[in-house]
Amino acid sequence: MEHSQVLLNKQTYPLYVGGRRDQSFEDWDGKGSSVLLQASVVSDRYGAAADIADFDRTENAAVACRRVRARRTGVTKVTAALPDGAEASCVLTVIDSYARLTTAAIELNTDRLIIAPGKEARLIPILYPKDLFENGMLNPALIWESDNEKAVSVRDGVVHALSCGEANITLRTVDTGRTACCHITVLNDENDKVESSDQIHAVQEITVGESLSLPTGSQEVCWRSENRYVADVDSHGAVFAASPSLRQTVANNGLDIEETPEPVTVFATQIHGGAVNRYPILVRPALLPCHSVTIFPGTLNLPVGKTAVLEAICDPLVQDGRALYWKSNDSQVLSVTPIDNNIYGAARSCVTALRHGKASVTVSYQGKKSTCTIIITEQPGRVSKIILPEQTQIAIDQVLSLKAHIPGHPANPRLHWLSSDQTIATADREGTIQGYAKGSCDIYAFADDSLSEEQKQLLKDIQKIGNKQISQEEAKEMMSRDDGHVIVDVRRQDEYDA
Repeated sequence: MEHSQVLLNKQTYPLYVGGRRDQSFEDWDGKGSSVLLQASVVSDRYGAAADIADFDRTENAAVACRRVRARRTGVTKVTAALPDGAEASCVLTVIDSYARLTTAAIELNTDRLIIAPGKEARLIPILYPKDLFENGMLNPALIWESDNEKAVSVRDGVVHALSCGEANITLRTVDTGRTACCHITVLNDENDKVESSDQIHAVQEITVGESLSLPTGSQEVCWRSENRYVADVDSHGAVFAASPSLRQTVANNGLDIEETPEPVTVFATQIHGGAVNRYPILVRPALLPCHSVTIFPGTLNLPVGKTAVLEAICDPLVQDGRALYWKSNDSQVLSVTPIDNNIYGAARSCVTALRHGKASVTVSYQGKKSTCTIIITEQPGRVSKIILPEQTQIAIDQVLSLKAHIPGHPANPRLHWLSSDQTIATADREGTIQGYAKGSCDIYAFADDSLSEEQKQLLKDIQKIGNKQISQEEAKEMMSRDDGHVIVDVRRQDEYDA
C-alpha cells in the first residue's frame, strides 16, 4: 500500500452545552454532551499512529478512540492525522441545551477610548443571541476586569480614569467565558476640554434592503449596532436594514408568539471622552409588489339584517391584512367592517345588510382591486325543502362537493351536513364529501333555521364522535320538514374507473 488512509466514524456531529438536568449556569464547563470519535488507520507504513492513542490493532489497520466533549457554543473541526499527511476530519457543531441559551458572541460599543484623569465613561455590552422572550433562558451575568486599576477602574460597565496611563477593560460572560475588550488611554487631551454628553435621538424608519446615513460630526466615532442582524452599521455610520425590527413575546395562551415593531439602537461612541449618541432605528418589512387581489365570494345574496364574512387574498400574500382597504359603494344599503385575518393569512371583512337593494364591496391594495356584488333581499321564510341528487358514486380517497338546491329561497341559508357512517364517507360543513372505505351511506343536509336548539346540540354531539354510525330513524327524528339526503356509494378506484 503506497498511501496511508485515515477514516473517522463521524464526519459531522451535533453536541450541546450543559447536561440535560443542569438548569443553572454554575460550574457548566465540561458538562456538555460528548461523542466518541474512532479513527481507522489503514497503512503498511504505520501499524499504529504515534499521535493517536488507544489502538485496537488488526493486520493492516488500527482504531484510535478520542472522546470529544462540548465546552461552549460554536463550530469546530477535529482532525486525525498521520505523519505522512493522511488525515480525516469531523465538523462538530455545539448548540445550546434545549433548556437554555448560551452567549455565542459579545462585543462592546467601542474597542478604544481616550479620557482625561477624573473623567468617567460607560461601556455598553452587546450580547448575541438576544434573549428575545426575556424568560431566563439566557444568563446575562457579566464580569468586568481592568488590567491596570491604578489608571482605570471599572464597575458595571462604568470606567473611571484615575491617573494617566493605559488599561485594557475586559468583559467576560459568566456562562461561556466569551470576552470583549476596550483599550483605555488616560491622558490630558485638549479634546476633552470640550464637554459632551450622551444623547438619544428621534426614531428613524427604514425598510428592509434600504440604507441610511447617520451624521458623523467632527469627532472620531466608533459605530456599533445593538443587533447587527436587524440593522448593521459600518465604520462611517451607514446603516443597512437586514430584517424587520420586532419584539417577540409569548401570548397569554402560552403557545402563540406575538410580534410588535420595536426599534434597535445604533451606538455612536466618541473616542475622545466616551459620549454616546443613541440612534433608534425602526426597520419595516419590505413591501413586495402586489400582482393581484381576489375577493371571495364574488357574488352573494344576503337577507336584510344578516351578516356575512368576505375574504380577500393578495398575490403574494400580505401578512398584515389591515393594509387592505375595504369599501362599500352604498353605506346606506351595506356596511363593511374589517376583522382579523383567518388562520391561512386571508384578510377578512364583515358585511351587514341594512336594507333592500344592491351594493358592492371593493377591496384594494397597491392599486389592485377586486369586487363582490351583494344582493340584499327581504327576510326570507324558513327553508321548506332541500333537494340533493338521489345517489352519487365516489372512489376511496376521492373528494366531491355536493350542491344543494333550495326552491324559492334566494338567500344562502346555513346548512349542516352529516354522514350516516363516517367510516365509509365523511361530509364537512361546506358539503364536501370524501370516501374512506367501500360501502354505502347516506349524507344528510339540514337547514339551520329548521332545527330546534335540542336538535342542533344533538347534531353537534354526533359530529364530535368519530366513526359514529346513525340510522335513518335517528336522522329523520331531527327533521321538521322534507329531508334532503343523498346515497353515496364508495368503491375502490379500479371499480370506480370501470
